[in-house]
Amino acid sequence: MLLMAEDKPPPATLPSLLNITVIWGQIAPYLPVSSVAALLGTSKDLRHSLQQDPDTFRYLDLSTIRTHPTAHLLGNLLSRLDETFDQSRTEDQFYAAPLRRIFSQLERKGQLRNVRTMILDGLSVTADLVHEIMSGENFHVRILSIREVRNMNERKLQQVLRYAVRPSRPEGTPRVKGIYVFGMAELPHGRKTLEERLEHMPYDEIQAMKAQWDGSTLTDVVNALAKTDERWYQGPGSKFPKAPSLDGSMFPKRPSLPWAQTLAACEGIIAFDAVLCRGPQHDPWRIGQDKFTPEGHQAVGLHSVIASVALGPAGCDTCHWSPEGPAQYGQSSLSQLPLLSPLPRHSSDIKDAQRPPRSGRDRANMMFARCDICLTGRRCQRCYKWWDEECYFGSASAQRTEMQIIEAMQGLQSDEKDGSAPKETIKIIGVRRDCFDCGPTCITCKQLFMRKCTKCKNEYCLEDNDASSETKCDWCNSGGRRTADWY
Repeated sequence: MLLMAEDKPPPATLPSLLNITVIWGQIAPYLPVSSVAALLGTSKDLRHSLQQDPDTFRYLDLSTIRTHPTAHLLGNLLSRLDETFDQSRTEDQFYAAPLRRIFSQLERKGQLRNVRTMILDGLSVTADLVHEIMSGENFHVRILSIREVRNMNERKLQQVLRYAVRPSRPEGTPRVKGIYVFGMAELPHGRKTLEERLEHMPYDEIQAMKAQWDGSTLTDVVNALAKTDERWYQGPGSKFPKAPSLDGSMFPKRPSLPWAQTLAACEGIIAFDAVLCRGPQHDPWRIGQDKFTPEGHQAVGLHSVIASVALGPAGCDTCHWSPEGPAQYGQSSLSQLPLLSPLPRHSSDIKDAQRPPRSGRDRANMMFARCDICLTGRRCQRCYKWWDEECYFGSASAQRTEMQIIEAMQGLQSDEKDGSAPKETIKIIGVRRDCFDCGPTCITCKQLFMRKCTKCKNEYCLEDNDASSETKCDWCNSGGRRTADWY
């Protein structure tokens, strides 16, 4: 018994567990920088062992630092003008000074070279600082996130990216293989930052969030919207079907045309959280083909445009496909797949950042995405069905006039009552803008929401005309004497 008591191992302590590389490698990416700094200050032995571990700052998220470094610097400059202010300092050096000091401290401790994933969302980041991260010898960053940063000159950033992928660049450069720049940044659990985000959100969208996320905090809701791993592959209306900004639009701000040219220049070298539209109108080899060009229209090729609308895995409502085909993980080229959010914590490989979420649904790894130009006149703004070029111009029903469509539907209804014809004999496709507020809608949504007033014979929408009924519009349905209200 005494021998057994003497051979009993000592109880495990926190330092002994954190010294195990496998355990620390799994825990470190989930700890904010402040927690890691506090942990390093607990004991000298623990600080020495963790500082030597490359996993300590492999995943560096500085977006949790919610201070205003620019205002703090300005206060110091005004209070000590003679000592700290340098008139030769450029604007980029001034705005990037806080992050440069952080990088200098990490470099002195030998941790900067171990950073592989760096998140600078919402901070003061300049184009020159991005250039240093991409080409500096002290940086070995593979994935960089600069979403919703401040003091960024986008034109200069585009020039930096094009210079980094120039044909005469040194071998092995650029080291950065993936950049998050277009999407919505994930919010930390902070009340002030959340209120700043909600100030720019429509009231109807916030009410839709509250109704469908009952029991959840608004921080969780906004973070769920920022997770594009599901939105790219699920398409519109998956969680908030009535929210106006969740109709498949992937970016809070539409990327400009020079960004599309930048993505085209970086194709195959740097991946982004956006992809170029691959519609037939952007393919010069398909321009002029009869099946892609409507009768009476001249074939005109479009310049490169970023695909800003995710259409989900279903494809065209008629053929469930598209002329360009879907982007599939594992089969399509990496330039056709966007970087997904949230960023991978335990890997800095681009393939892991582009990996879609696991799901048991059919066609779960298929992604259809297009720009607004390619979807003009093809997509219903209510049910989000859309039709590709082959089905829209190849089907005979698409060339019918409105009177021919009504007559065909009346004939179908009479045949269905007699039982002489099955349903869906003639498919009515295409969209029209019958309601200004609803936007272009298909014939199915028109039957659900549009009515014809029995009194004035005008068409009206049931949802957008609050005082209307099933038989009368809001004007004819209101009683009393009608007078013009000038005030």
